[in-house]
Amino acid sequence: YAHEKGIRLIMHHESSASTVNYERWMEQAYTLMNQYGYDAVKGGYVGTIIPFGEGHYSQPINNHYHYAIVEAAKHHIMVNSHEAVRPTGLCRTWPNMIGNESAMGTEFRDRIHPGHTSILPFTRLQGGPMDYTPGIFEPDMGKIVPWGKKMSHTICNQLGLYVTFYSPLQMAADFPEHYEPYMDAFQFIKDVAVDWDTSIYIMAEPGDYIVTARKPKISTLNKAAEGVGTLSDGKKGVISNATRFVYAIDNDSTIQPINNITPRDVWYIGGITDETAREVSVKMDFLRPGVKYEAIIYADAPDACGLPDDSEYRTADSKLTYNPYAYTITKKVVTSKTVLKLKMASCGGFAVSIREK
Repeated sequence: YAHEKGIRLIMHHESSASTVNYERWMEQAYTLMNQYGYDAVKGGYVGTIIPFGEGHYSQPINNHYHYAIVEAAKHHIMVNSHEAVRPTGLCRTWPNMIGNESAMGTEFRDRIHPGHTSILPFTRLQGGPMDYTPGIFEPDMGKIVPWGKKMSHTICNQLGLYVTFYSPLQMAADFPEHYEPYMDAFQFIKDVAVDWDTSIYIMAEPGDYIVTARKPKISTLNKAAEGVGTLSDGKKGVISNATRFVYAIDNDSTIQPINNITPRDVWYIGGITDETAREVSVKMDFLRPGVKYEAIIYADAPDACGLPDDSEYRTADSKLTYNPYAYTITKKVVTSKTVLKLKMASCGGFAVSIREK
């Protein structure tokens, strides 16, 4: 059914940390994936490692992670492992390793310092792409489970992570029904690319904030467009929304060849901050001189606040009450001489998609 709709699937192998048992079944599992058209696997290692006495970072378990990637490559399968060791450049040798969690991801936003996400680009992400599972539009976990707490972020903070964090496999990690009231903001997640030709760290103070600009890799978008599923009538299925954005293809067009279309010059900007609300001035001097662009700006509203009312990080200056849902979306013509002044709420952020007019 998924293939008929042009949708590619990823299989989840939760080993429950029993690496020996996983290796026993790995060949059969990868063969089954080939049989049914799965080209990516999410590995999981939740729990105490079996055999007992080993840890997630021990030598035998490091060897297991490597073995899983090598065997997956033989089957042309991409790997995204959770609870695995922090990568140190292995994706250069094995590019089918498209992401690892290997950090305290979004699920820890209710108990970790809000500045954590401004540090990761300079630490964890130096060793390889990270599956942080961003995109949580309903940060009040108490609405989902009785023991849930409020996470420290705004919706626009979550949008900014799609640019500040690199991963060729990005997640929209929330429930579908949590996106429905905010589909205008969700449009950025649809439009943003996941692989980059150029990355610019415009400004940052690790632990406080970071602003990043990235230019999408056109060859990756083209390859993805070639690889979309084939529908039952023999036609190619829908291309990615990021490809549509870069090529300025009408969203209502289901089948659209891109061979004879010139891609627009496109950039994305993402910014995030810790518990301190701040305003940043972003110079657009990385754009082509003399060219006009349209910028779609997703920003925290004046009354937005991502810091829970009972947070230990609240200070006397924290005057706004918790309101992670408030945002604005504006369009503006920009050039290489433009300076965008963007405000970020406490635990907030912003995202900007920029396309040549």
